Amino acid sequence: MKIEVLLLLTRNFNLSWSPSTGTYWLVSHYQEILRRGA
Repeated sequence: MKIEVLLLLTRNFNLSWSPSTGTYWLVSHYQEILRRGA
């Protein structure tokens, strides 16, 4: 996985994190990355 992608996801994850939605956000974006083959 590219470092740029990791940094982008980390920044967005931190900004959008909350206990109720954080897990769903992480799973949905991880699956998107896998589909893109990053």
